[in-house]
Amino acid sequence: MRKVFIYAITIFIIYGIKKNKENIFQYPKISKVDSINNYWGKVVNDSYRNLENSKDSVVQNWYNKQGLYTENVINNISNRDSLASFLSNIDNRRSFHIGSLIITENDFYFYLKIKKDEKRRKLYFKKGFDGEEILLFDPTDFKPETKNDYVINYINPSRNAAYIVISLTYEGREYSEAIIYDVKTKKVLPQVIDHCWLDSFYGVDWLADNTGFTYLHFPNLYDKGKKSKSNTEAVLYKIGQDPKKLNVILSAKNNPKLKLDTINYPIVDIKSSSSKYLFAYMVNVGNYFDSYYADIDELGKGKINWKPLFKKEDKSYKTNGIIIGDSLYYRTAQNASNLKINVLNLVTKTTTTLVEESETEVIKDFEISKDGLFYGTLRNGVQAKLYKVGNEVKSEIKLPRASGSIGITSYDRNSNKLIVSLNGWVNSSQRFEYNTTTNDFKLKDLKPKGKYPEFEDFVVKEIEVPSHDGVLVPLSIIHHKDIELNGKNPVFMDGYGAYGDDMSPYFSPVTLAWVAKGGIYCTAHVRGGGEKGDAWHKAGMKTTKPNTWKDLIACMEYLVDNGYTSKEHNAIWSSSAGGILVGRAMTERPDLFKVVISEAGKMNPLRSEESSNGTNFKEYGTIKDSIECLGLIEMDSYLNIKDKTDYPATLVTAGMNDPRVAPWQSGKFVARLQEANTSNNPILFAIYKDSGHGSGTTIEQVYQEWANVYAFAFWQTGHPDFKLDEKALKKTKDK
Repeated sequence: MRKVFIYAITIFIIYGIKKNKENIFQYPKISKVDSINNYWGKVVNDSYRNLENSKDSVVQNWYNKQGLYTENVINNISNRDSLASFLSNIDNRRSFHIGSLIITENDFYFYLKIKKDEKRRKLYFKKGFDGEEILLFDPTDFKPETKNDYVINYINPSRNAAYIVISLTYEGREYSEAIIYDVKTKKVLPQVIDHCWLDSFYGVDWLADNTGFTYLHFPNLYDKGKKSKSNTEAVLYKIGQDPKKLNVILSAKNNPKLKLDTINYPIVDIKSSSSKYLFAYMVNVGNYFDSYYADIDELGKGKINWKPLFKKEDKSYKTNGIIIGDSLYYRTAQNASNLKINVLNLVTKTTTTLVEESETEVIKDFEISKDGLFYGTLRNGVQAKLYKVGNEVKSEIKLPRASGSIGITSYDRNSNKLIVSLNGWVNSSQRFEYNTTTNDFKLKDLKPKGKYPEFEDFVVKEIEVPSHDGVLVPLSIIHHKDIELNGKNPVFMDGYGAYGDDMSPYFSPVTLAWVAKGGIYCTAHVRGGGEKGDAWHKAGMKTTKPNTWKDLIACMEYLVDNGYTSKEHNAIWSSSAGGILVGRAMTERPDLFKVVISEAGKMNPLRSEESSNGTNFKEYGTIKDSIECLGLIEMDSYLNIKDKTDYPATLVTAGMNDPRVAPWQSGKFVARLQEANTSNNPILFAIYKDSGHGSGTTIEQVYQEWANVYAFAFWQTGHPDFKLDEKALKKTKDK
């Protein structure tokens, strides 16, 4: 017995010494300051609360050191730089990229274009699809004296194409300065509108006569405090006016009788040039809002008489809809788990259902032409279909190609032409003009077709995996057709699971680069998203949030059990609200995952409501409710880290200008994880000083940041081309 004991002790000592020798990572240190809090009887120790003080020089220094340390490690991974070049090359097979395309009612095209040798998008214009391309605006011409690297993050032309609103921002801040470009004179008007955030808060809505527009004004936007997004105002701006003299048309302060919540965002919507009505929505993070309407003739004539339209409980889906005469066509989940299409007569107040909900398909988009109503659906978030409703008859329209997602827009509702956009995992997106009378599709794409021989032998599998409670979770798997299911393939799995957003198929050469390098790319369509409708969202929010990360765990277990990968060769990635997904998956099952990557993730949601403003608590829960508060603690990755635990290799990133998720959410998580981890796996914290929420502002920054992610994941999942040069790492550290 004594010999066995001595042998065991000897093995322990040898193993311990070996383990310590292997652990080459020595992270920058910072003192913790315990903060004990009692939430509805649950005692919580927030041991790194001090990291929330971004003005503290000690905290700033720690962030800087963490960023430099991580940069040093990643830069010493072999082939990291060649990977960045590969991503740039494969994403620029086309001579240029086009985005943010808007076609006006008179067939004028406005879009943002970037050539492969350029760093930022410029604004272009065409008169018709075959018209001459004209460069209208280069963002480097905006305020050159500031030396800020401005980018265009939003455009919106007037209905007659006479003017275009251009929103500009820099270093990932998102909130913007807006200018107005006169298309006829080719000049920028002198007025600059600030205190706006056009890219994220429904932008502008042009008046029917094109003399101005509505937008959301943030009076406290630059305060950077808890109230920076509060007390917002819907404003009417007329071309040429002083932007500082606000004409507020809807706000909690201006409209006390409506008893509006100061944390919601009043968005005023003008749905068409012929609309007799204005619409207003009290926007928050959900899919359903309280809404109002008024006669459009009241606009600009003093106080508007806003009348109730929908309550949040009516589940009228977001702000989209079509108004024709007195009839409002809209999507709704009222008395339904999936969406249906209703029409409401604003005079008679009668409601009719035009398209009933489907048990298996979610209505994603709809339009009306002179030949009827057309709508697109998704099954499990990955299989698109197009339907027509005319003369009370529903029929499916055969698409020109199989598609994983679909978008429908209209030139003019008196026309017989629609724009149908189709996308997929391994097929480039395409834009078609659909003739609703002849049922013909004509390819009308502005972008060139790239050649990707690396992707020719890729296959896509769409399956469903039983989760912890037997519920089937859609899982998308992309790999080379000749892949060997030997359990050794590097798997990169993403997911999201929040706000009812779905992870629909999209073509991304950067995404497929993982597969081109010998890996398998997967997307887990977990609960909390919108892949299976409203009920799917509800099943992964607030107190049901655990389903989100348990679904991800089930999907990875399926891949391991079926030979796609193993626990030594898999990586999970997500961003923003998806930080909850990957953070809780790893803290609940640290034995299952080899690599975890969180980009600008929400890692400490319990503190979000107390330290920042906004309406996100409506998605996650509030500390003011005992049950929801306990749910917040359960979904909090930072608080669920356990001492003396072997955790996976982890890369956490944060943009220091992030206006949505504070960088300390990631910082606290990293500090606690580095303290608690007993494995030899690296726990790295990448700090991007000139970035905001997500990948970098310029396209080059995007390639560099994704090269960091892929190099780290390939290194840790055992790809032979990606290894850490430990000697070089030590030399640079010693310097």
